[in-house]
Amino acid sequence: CNMNRRVILESMGPRATVYFEQKLLNKFEGFDQQIPTLLCVNDGSIPDRSRFLIDGGKDPSNKLTRNAMALQDIGADFICIPCNTAHARGILDKIQAAIDIPIINMPELVVERLKGVRTKVTLLATRGTLAGDVYQTKLEQAGIKNVRITEEQQCIVDEIITSTKKGDIIKAKNLAVNLSYELPGYIILGCTELSIAFEDVCSTRKNIIDSLEILAESCAIIVKEEVYASR
Repeated sequence: CNMNRRVILESMGPRATVYFEQKLLNKFEGFDQQIPTLLCVNDGSIPDRSRFLIDGGKDPSNKLTRNAMALQDIGADFICIPCNTAHARGILDKIQAAIDIPIINMPELVVERLKGVRTKVTLLATRGTLAGDVYQTKLEQAGIKNVRITEEQQCIVDEIITSTKKGDIIKAKNLAVNLSYELPGYIILGCTELSIAFEDVCSTRKNIIDSLEILAESCAIIVKEEVYASR
């Protein structure tokens, strides 16, 4: 069957966007004509989300909303945003209010995956994601104990994210491996750059919850369900 359901990708981290798109493509089999249409805005010029949430920097929702509306106009069925920080309510709600199609909520999917987990969970994320309460309240409401990392560990997370954004993937991966041994319980990769940096760790450890992988899986399920429902 021809999977013509359009998955709309709107993103800010150029490398994380490409990495996510490959993850999504890997969920499908068959020839070109059997792959869903992917419409992607890979826009690195979006103002820094963390700076907006922490220091009152330029609001990124204006550009994000413009991009979302443009994608809707060319036939979007739904939107996924491979950026955890953009899911802060002060950003996401503005985008959703301006469009008629749904935005798949990545943090909600991650927390849903963790429901029933009794061990501690460690959240790794940007300072903006933490300031924007993207995960903490959701985890608490689900009865999941979230372990706060130390300031020293947060600085390492910051360095991993920055190194990934700069393209220094080797450095980012080395830092990720070393940090992973310090952290208890399940580890949420609550930043899409962390998904790249922790790629090698994910292949050997079962306690890594990769937000980007969960988003890709969920988008693929939506597409396949829609296709088979229409047959």
